[in-house]
Amino acid sequence: MVRQAAVDNLEESDDLDWKEMLPQPPRDGRWNEFAKDVAAMANTRGGLIIFGVQDKTTVLTGIDPDEVNRQQYAQWIRNHVQPYLPDLDIFELTDGTKTVLVVDVPASEMAPHFVYGGAARDKEQQTAVVPYRDNDHTAWMAEHQIERAYRDRFARVGRAEEEIQRHIDFTTQTISAHAYAPSAWFLAVSRPQRPLPRGAYTMNRDEAREVLEAAKTRARLLHARELVPGPLVGMGPDIRLNPRPGLRRWVCNNLQSPMNREIITELHYDGTVVMAANLSFIREGGAELPGKDDGLRVSECVFLKAGVEV
Repeated sequence: MVRQAAVDNLEESDDLDWKEMLPQPPRDGRWNEFAKDVAAMANTRGGLIIFGVQDKTTVLTGIDPDEVNRQQYAQWIRNHVQPYLPDLDIFELTDGTKTVLVVDVPASEMAPHFVYGGAARDKEQQTAVVPYRDNDHTAWMAEHQIERAYRDRFARVGRAEEEIQRHIDFTTQTISAHAYAPSAWFLAVSRPQRPLPRGAYTMNRDEAREVLEAAKTRARLLHARELVPGPLVGMGPDIRLNPRPGLRRWVCNNLQSPMNREIITELHYDGTVVMAANLSFIREGGAELPGKDDGLRVSECVFLKAGVEV
């Protein structure tokens, strides 16, 4: 695809930047150009920076793979871009004769990103700017653009928190409707910062079961030395996880026939994961701990809730 784009003389745009030479360190107090270019794309809508193609003629010249230093490039991003950009994907592509370096920059949920640099005459003085892609070149955000970028960020965060709370409320209502006795629950929701859009992906039952079985195996290893296993492990070693279809999600729970503990697990098509576990009892080797009787006693359904974006 890169070779064909070069042959077709595909012009640079806000999401494509051709570079002939590999990233270079800043000299004489200048900006780190690599950090600036990455931040500009992250502040716009993401895109590709491809090293090894002339920007004017789109001739595919290639780069020397032995000179690629991904660790150094990542350090430049850490040192010069704030907030930090954790989701860069830097990799090489080759057809056996020529190699290019591709930097895949996602549109950032934490935009705006500032680029920090020094002045040649005063190396101790740090300045910061907010770059962005304007068609085929990089420009600097004005004050009103930075203000709007911050408003957009806060709006995204607010929508994410509302979505997490929606999952928490729905699961809380489900538990309350099925609870036959007062109980104490732990409820956690994990939601991607960039969820998959509606209709982009549909998980089938086998894929959902594979994810749950892998999580169960991992939990068994992590909790091997603890008295109380993880919720999925607590379903019993001989129980095969059997997810049931829900609204754009797969649901696995044992509210109707609890074993060891009641749990709810939901795998949503957009990447959201919901986990709830009844913590109203403590077991050791399958038996109640001495003096615990029926376990933790509560007078009503109590929830400890957690939500996080990942």
